[in-house]
Amino acid sequence: MKKIDLNFQVMKYVGAITLIIFLLSSCGICIEGEGVEADETRELEAFSELEIDIDADVVIHIGDQASIDISAQENLLDIIRTDIRRGKLIIDADPCISSNYPIYIDITTASLSYIKLNGSADITVIDELHSDDFEMKINGSGNITTDVFTNDLKIEINGSGNVMISGSAKDADIVINGSGDVRAAMLQAYQADIKINGSGNTGINALNDLKVTVKGSGDVKYSGDPSVKTSISGSGSVTKIN
Repeated sequence: MKKIDLNFQVMKYVGAITLIIFLLSSCGICIEGEGVEADETRELEAFSELEIDIDADVVIHIGDQASIDISAQENLLDIIRTDIRRGKLIIDADPCISSNYPIYIDITTASLSYIKLNGSADITVIDELHSDDFEMKINGSGNITTDVFTNDLKIEINGSGNVMISGSAKDADIVINGSGDVRAAMLQAYQADIKINGSGNTGINALNDLKVTVKGSGDVKYSGDPSVKTSISGSGSVTKIN
């Protein structure tokens, strides 16, 4: 019996130590930026998807050779990771970083069909994007600006982020969970399905069909002459504009 009790006490002790280590690691000790700003160019394998997990000003170009230029304080360059996993470029930092100056990232890729932004980065796609399908997802308060021509467009915002988009899509699905905005007045969509849970807003140019579901105080403004189906719970609204 005493042996069993001893083993039990050891197990409790090990479990407590493991829990403490986990909690300390989850707190995250960020590395402070030091020194002057420096530039670094990295060659990349081809990729068509992008995930940003650090706060930075990101500019994307469409070109033949995949590459990335990073401007940051010297000691942070070695911490910023640019890994490609199954055709997706993932930009993050481990451990987390805190910079005294903005971090600038300039990316070139031959094609792009997916952008995921976690945090508060600002992403601007300079050139027109042409893709059979295109998806954007923001978790946080970041911003994405782009001009897209696609058949199937999906946009999802979780938080207070914003998407500024123009171009055209055959089918457009927009989901806002929170207070984010999708500014798509210059986006022409033949069919659009919009869901807002919260106080987010969006505008779109819908040609054939528009379906809107609002739970909360979100507002949808649309142009065009589509058939419209709405379901509103709360103080939200759907308004046609000229």
